[in-house]
Formats: sequence, C-alpha cells, structure tokens
Amino acid sequence: MIMQRLGTLALVMLVQGLSLLSAAEPLVRQGDTVALLGGTLIESLQGHGDLETPFQLTAPELQVRFRNLGWSGDNYTGSARRVFGSPADGYARLQQDVQAAKPTLIVVGYGFAEASDGLHSAQQLEVGLRKLSGDLSASNCRLAFMLPFPMPGIKTADYAQALDVAVEAIEKVASESDSPVIDPRATMKELGEQAFDETGLRLSAMGSKGLGDFLAAELLGVTPEQLAPEQPAPGNQKRGIPLEMRSSLASIIADKDAMFFHRYRPMNETYLFLFRKHEQGNNAVETEQFQQLVEQADEEIWKRARQLAR
Repeated sequence: MIMQRLGTLALVMLVQGLSLLSAAEPLVRQGDTVALLGGTLIESLQGHGDLETPFQLTAPELQVRFRNLGWSGDNYTGSARRVFGSPADGYARLQQDVQAAKPTLIVVGYGFAEASDGLHSAQQLEVGLRKLSGDLSASNCRLAFMLPFPMPGIKTADYAQALDVAVEAIEKVASESDSPVIDPRATMKELGEQAFDETGLRLSAMGSKGLGDFLAAELLGVTPEQLAPEQPAPGNQKRGIPLEMRSSLASIIADKDAMFFHRYRPMNETYLFLFRKHEQGNNAVETEQFQQLVEQADEEIWKRARQLAR
C-alpha cells in the first residue's frame, strides 16, 4: 500500500512538473486549420517550414493544417491587397483570402507596418483592428494576436513610441475579444542582431528559425525546449531527428505553401480575374484545382512527420 501511494505521488509530481515546463494552454485543437494573417513578416514565414516543421514533428497526431495569408506591405486595412482597386476592395480581398483558407484559428500578425509608419499610423490601429477582429470572428473562427517586435532597420523618428502604442492597441483588442496574445519580443531580443539580415528589415535564417520554434511552441502550449529535438543529445529521452530528415519534411511543407499561394494569389490574376480577364479568364477555374493538391500535401506532411517522430 505504501509503495502504491508513493508511485501515485511520483506520477502526480511528474505531471505537475511537465505542466510547469509548459508555456501555456495549447492554442491549437485537433484538426485545426491555422491561418497566419499579416504583412511582410508573416509572408516571410512560408517557403522554408521554420514554423510548421517543428510543430508537425512534435504533434503529427493533431493533423493541423497551416495556411500563410501574409502579404508584403499589408496592414489591417488590407491596403496591399487592393491591387488596382480602392481601399474598400483591399479590405474585401482580405476577407476573401481568409475565406479561401477556411481557418478555425487565425493568428493575426498586424502592427509591424503600422508602427513603422510612425505614431499617427499606430494610433489608428486600435479602431481598425477592433473592426477586423469583429469581422473575422463573425466566421466562427478563433483568434490569436501576435505582438510586433522592433525591426532594427526602421529609422522612423518616433518608431519606438509608435511600437509601444501598437502593442498596447493589440493587447486591448485581444482582451476585449478574450483572445490569447503571442509575444515573441523576448525571444527576438535574446537572438539579437543575428536575427535580422543586413538591412535590419527582414529576418535572417537564424531569426526565422528562432521565431518559428517560438510560434510552434506557443501554439502547442509547450516551451521551445519541448519541441522535437533536431538530433540526439546526451540525457535527452526523445530520439533526435537528423537535419537531412527534417529538411525532407520542410521541403514538402515549402511545396505545399507554394501550391496554396498559387491557389489564393495567382501571379497572373490580372488576366484571370481583373480587367484583362477577357483574355485568359477561362483559365480561372484552374486555381481551384490547387486545393486538392494542397490537401494531398497536408496528408503527406502528417504521414512523413509521424514516420520521423517515431
């Protein structure tokens, strides 16, 4: 009886210990489709699998889909998505892009461009983001808001103040909708200047990997140290995954990202959907055909991740 109680106590202590190691409650659920929505930084997270690779290797059984809806230069109004249209067209396109992803969870990553444009722009973020939050929530999907972090290449005079205002606005809107906040600022600060390229405006390979690991851990509710290890390490109970094998999974993820990109944002959309559609508009149906390829790639990602995680 004493040994049984000691065994039960040890199990309780182990579970509590793992809970203390966890970053927070998981943001994802079984079968989720996670859409990443934002501007330049969000768009840069596709094409190499720095977020999805560690996520899938750690929890392939969750069968979570990732869809990148980042658009360089974009803000909460969808200004970069207007193409040749009006501001209203840009905002409508933003909603259309979200619908194409069919998300159950949206990670909203706006605030970077607004802060870089200065204090006046950042001060408008709260009202605009509140409207966007309401419109996105109307589709019955969950929201999480990622806070912007300083980009060393931005030289706007009041940038630091504008960034503080943007962060405060995002936190307020997130609180109003009872949505979680993802804060990568400490992680990026710890990585330092090596997290950025020579311009200070884009992430370096190290910065992209560091941010990807952080976001994967936040979504799973664990610490980055609890993600699937890259290779065997002394004393590590998990079997490490060699770099070349991780790279093979990352390659499948990059191909999937490219196919979804062509699905919702074809390069020749002027000829397919806009003022020159009278020339090639009959080919517009082919964009829908990418959807099946994307879904097949998801299945291959989960299969490959399960094999590597054994």
